[in-house]
Amino acid sequence: MKYINKVMARKTAVVCITVLAVFGTTVNAAAVTSAGTSTEYMTTHTIQQNSSALIALGQSSVFVYNTLNTGVKQKGVYYSYNPSSDIMKMQFTGDSSGMESVLLDKNVRSELRAAYDQYLKDFSGHSLKEEIKNTDNIYGAVNSMYRWGQANTSVRTRIKTEAGYNFVKGNPYFTLTLYESTYSPDDSQSGRRTILLTKQQAADLVGYADEEKLTASSLPVTRSVTADVY
Repeated sequence: MKYINKVMARKTAVVCITVLAVFGTTVNAAAVTSAGTSTEYMTTHTIQQNSSALIALGQSSVFVYNTLNTGVKQKGVYYSYNPSSDIMKMQFTGDSSGMESVLLDKNVRSELRAAYDQYLKDFSGHSLKEEIKNTDNIYGAVNSMYRWGQANTSVRTRIKTEAGYNFVKGNPYFTLTLYESTYSPDDSQSGRRTILLTKQQAADLVGYADEEKLTASSLPVTRSVTADVY
């Protein structure tokens, strides 16, 4: 009977190894024991990211002008990334409950980081001008994509996007200003949507737009798992 038990224990260990191999899991054979006690083994498995799926990056908040354009109001914003299109999305809820999204490709992200770096220098050097003339407050302009509306009826268009800054009631904000001739009905400024960010909010945006982090977010993930000992 003891001999049979030892044979069954060895077969159990072999079955475990065989089943794990079928599912593409790597087994640390040196850790497999069957001395009539519990079987122990270490496994590793790789999770492949779906290249066509959005990868959630995180969330923060932004400010937009209120309906009367007399102040700003805060909105939660969600950041995600699509590896197949290399597009990063910042999405928030519009005033009519529809979703608004700014789609940032690699070129836009590069210009955005450069503008943010210049904004920090001007901020720390007290070079920001509250009385703005012409385009003194604009660091650069690129073309981005903008989408608004309900999920099944959303409108997507390519628009001019300016990165700069503005003051609201004496407080400076890093800004993304999006221009289009026909624009979201939520916007009180005809043909324009301005997104305002404090330094911390802008740091969140630029942090999520870091190219190394975006690349890393889409790489396969390998995890090690140790079986329970009983």
